[in-house]
Amino acid sequence: MPDIGGKLSAARISLILSGDTVSPERIAEVLDYQPTRLVRKGQLVSRLPALKAAESEWRHAVPLTKPLEHDADLDNFLQELIGKKPLLKQLEAEGMRVTLRLYVQSDSVQMVYQLTPETIQMLAQLGMTLEVSSLSWGEIGG
Repeated sequence: MPDIGGKLSAARISLILSGDTVSPERIAEVLDYQPTRLVRKGQLVSRLPALKAAESEWRHAVPLTKPLEHDADLDNFLQELIGKKPLLKQLEAEGMRVTLRLYVQSDSVQMVYQLTPETIQMLAQLGMTLEVSSLSWGEIGG
């Protein structure tokens, strides 16, 4: 891939289950994953301004190590999720919203993250919403 963007300082894919019926114990029992972040409805999530979570959110994040190449970490996690698709549907039927979030962060103004056709096919096979979140510190040069 040509060098057209800044180096990523962080990248991860997260499986997120959210809503009023989120039960960390139930999710761990069904999916055999532990949360990397757990927010309960009404929990303070920001002090300035003071914000409380409108709903509960359970998150399991997987760091991505080769974001400018074919990322095996992403594909391996998606393959795991494909194998757990019936379990994810079961949790959805219990009232939980299931989402994937791709997060990328760079110190540069511009950043690039590549999704291969194979990765896109796996995402389509899962049939889940994919959110993309990015943070750039906006440094120029370097």
